[in-house]
Amino acid sequence: MTTHHKSLIRGYRLLMRAYPRDFRREHGEELLDTLLAAAPPGRRRPTARETANLIRHGLRRHLGMPRGRVIVVVAMLFALVTGFLGTVSGVWVSWSATRDLPDAASSAVLAQAVMPGQDPVRRVREEAPFFYDDPTDGWTTLLFGADDYTPGRVEFDYTGTAETGDPQAFARTAGDRLRAAGWRVTGTRIGDGEHYSRGVTLWAEKDHLLVELSDSVEGAGYVDLTVVRAPRWWMWPAGAAGGLCGALAGWLLFGWVSRRIEGRILRQAAVLVLGTVAGVGILPALMLCWIAISQAASGTEPGQPVPLWFGLVYMGRFPAIVAAGAVLCAVAVAALPHPDPAPRRRRRVIG
Repeated sequence: MTTHHKSLIRGYRLLMRAYPRDFRREHGEELLDTLLAAAPPGRRRPTARETANLIRHGLRRHLGMPRGRVIVVVAMLFALVTGFLGTVSGVWVSWSATRDLPDAASSAVLAQAVMPGQDPVRRVREEAPFFYDDPTDGWTTLLFGADDYTPGRVEFDYTGTAETGDPQAFARTAGDRLRAAGWRVTGTRIGDGEHYSRGVTLWAEKDHLLVELSDSVEGAGYVDLTVVRAPRWWMWPAGAAGGLCGALAGWLLFGWVSRRIEGRILRQAAVLVLGTVAGVGILPALMLCWIAISQAASGTEPGQPVPLWFGLVYMGRFPAIVAAGAVLCAVAVAALPHPDPAPRRRRRVIG
């Protein structure tokens, strides 16, 4: 056997790992012999077409042998959901690698640069990448989420002054102060009293940090200065890697359940009901995630980062928890031991 022939065998065996283990045990050698017999002399590795076919048929084999394509569509939908959850996990983990918020001294310098000579009436500091700013209580927030999920931040609140009474003039002055401190002003929004409160919001960026400065003349007036972390480039590859792993894991899990309940009517009915509950339960969270991400992506104004998992932490979180419970119950149903009729047949023969 030549060296390149050995490399071809290794390539085929690697691709055949896309098939379930029991299939490889029963038909693996037969499939390998067929592939080698069809390969022309001198080939060193599987072709792109062979690679795609082996992976496609291998993944399809994980679903068992049901008729029709409905199960393939359902498996793809399930894999898309788990792929999205994998993407969320990858991005969520990558947020922990972002830079720290400014320390107390640096924050004080920034605050004095924007509001010289003014003392804040309120200070907030939260190091976590995202947190609930004002959760109702432990169990309610855990089960249902809340509407105050926000990035970790350093925040200073000030009462209005004569300088801040003219929001547009103050925005120009504050922008000049930020530029002098090395910040790059990225956007300004002027409120019209209808869609936004009367006042001006200004955004700036520096060293992977974002500043949002809000000046409102509502009531006595106030100024809010907030510093948050900016998203980093590595979140995209981290999310892509998490999405691929999540989609593959979802496909394999769905296939395992499908093979376990194949030919068992009661278990199929139970898994169908649980799957329906899971689909209905996860839909509100996915819709909220899509709406939030779409608005953030299509917005013309810079702003604080919107987490991909917004729908999983916002109000309406409970249906997603029910969906997760339904999936776990479906897995438990599929994992129930199968009755083995062989011992009963042997007892009848002996009797």
